[in-house]
Amino acid sequence: MILPAGGTFKGPLADRTKVPHKTLLAPHGKTLLEVGLKAIEESGLANRIAIPGEDCVHDALRETDYRLVPGGTTGPGTILNGLRALRQNAPLTDRLLLITTDLPFLEARHLTDFVNRAPRNADLVVAVCEEAQFEVTFPGSTNTYVKLNDGRWTVGGVFLVKAEPFERAISHLEAVFINRKSVLGMVRLLGPKFLLQFALRRVGVEDVIRKVEAILGCSGAAVHKSAPELAFDIDDVEDYEYAIAHRRTRA
Repeated sequence: MILPAGGTFKGPLADRTKVPHKTLLAPHGKTLLEVGLKAIEESGLANRIAIPGEDCVHDALRETDYRLVPGGTTGPGTILNGLRALRQNAPLTDRLLLITTDLPFLEARHLTDFVNRAPRNADLVVAVCEEAQFEVTFPGSTNTYVKLNDGRWTVGGVFLVKAEPFERAISHLEAVFINRKSVLGMVRLLGPKFLLQFALRRVGVEDVIRKVEAILGCSGAAVHKSAPELAFDIDDVEDYEYAIAHRRTRA
């Protein structure tokens, strides 16, 4: 299992909270990293855990049994560092869980449900949740959705991957990461025809998965109706304040 804790932390949320890294935010008293580790441990799904990230994150975990490794220059690079660290001890024969460390409401039951419903033959499995389902759990949140022809969707921060296909696809993932905010870059990656179909709302979840399969050269699948808690991440001040307030209403 890999919990990437790399990347920079700047902007209004960093100024508001005065912590050195997003994964060290604690809207409910425990850091987001602690929330993720607690969910993993209680689920019993992992026998080896790698945490690639920054020194400021590792400093809080020095006396643990987790494998602490440096972060990369990009998201995929950080995950690859974790994968290689796990492989040093023993071959990776089973699938890996990748869990982002910015999920304040993550619990063991959400992970267990996702893994139990994930197709075993897919190289890469993502969690997806439709807007209506998400809004039941987190009404009035500022979550972002992608509008497709079969609904409005959000993707979770939990992924199930097979190690070998994932490592082979890492160069393509790097390209996606680098071009994720560039229209021209995404046109080059996805192709103008696909983007036109997307603009005309003729693309559904399965169409996106097939396109991702073609780009990465591996098989993919989505777990529909995944727990909304897998998709509520903290990106900005609004998310942070919502997490604090929503916890109080659920208590």
